[in-house]
Amino acid sequence: MRRILVIEYDEELLKAVKNCQIVVKTDSLEQIEYKYSEAQRNNSVVAMYVQLQFTSISQIDFKKEWSQIPLIINAFNIGDYDLFMFKVDVIRSLNVRIFLSNEADSVFTDLKVMASIGIDCGLYMEKAFKMNKDSFLDLASYYYMSPAPHATIEPFEFVLRHLTEDRNGGFESVYFENPFQFVRVTSTEDLDQIYVEEHEVLATKLDVYYKHFLDLDECSKCPAFKICDRRMIGKLDDCQNAMNEVYEYAELRNNLNHQNNQKTVCQL
Repeated sequence: MRRILVIEYDEELLKAVKNCQIVVKTDSLEQIEYKYSEAQRNNSVVAMYVQLQFTSISQIDFKKEWSQIPLIINAFNIGDYDLFMFKVDVIRSLNVRIFLSNEADSVFTDLKVMASIGIDCGLYMEKAFKMNKDSFLDLASYYYMSPAPHATIEPFEFVLRHLTEDRNGGFESVYFENPFQFVRVTSTEDLDQIYVEEHEVLATKLDVYYKHFLDLDECSKCPAFKICDRRMIGKLDDCQNAMNEVYEYAELRNNLNHQNNQKTVCQL
């Protein structure tokens, strides 16, 4: 099985990578068109992942010329709402998803605002930062249960999209962190790790599955493990009940979507 490469933008390293699917990380939007064209020269670019953790969206000079670039932007918050609203039309014309940091006080409100005006967005969860459980659940409730049309919010969209699959649906792929799907490349030596045998993947998944029950910790008894896969430990108080509630919201939304898609046969 061939994995997707997650690679820092480095022209010399990119020249050594050929005929691969890649995610290119950079810490600036300057010359993003040039960087994309260079990365795309010998490979298929899944996304240009721009890390601007200390920048507000209102500070970014979005350009219509970026419309052909698949962008993932990791920013801090919306910032100045007046400035942001002037940029909305341009943002909506782009192929972009904007993640906001869970460390921002306004993050949950900001994500609702962005989704409600048609901007695909996501919650970037800093590993050592604990979120307010009620605010987190309020955002989940909004995403799954709001009758008003809105854009997608990750990781809730990923959970919903993979809810009916048999496998555990931990949402690390949203952040390019699933080791079975992505591999980080920092040098040419790492290119040997592109391929991973199917039997190795299966063996590792089985080890993780059985270890989950043998550990006998709180995760081993959590009904929401299927959608969480231990990612919320330390990020929420009483994460078991919180993620179980998210699971219930997602199941309800999935059932409603299924009912709405069913054809009703006219009969006497």
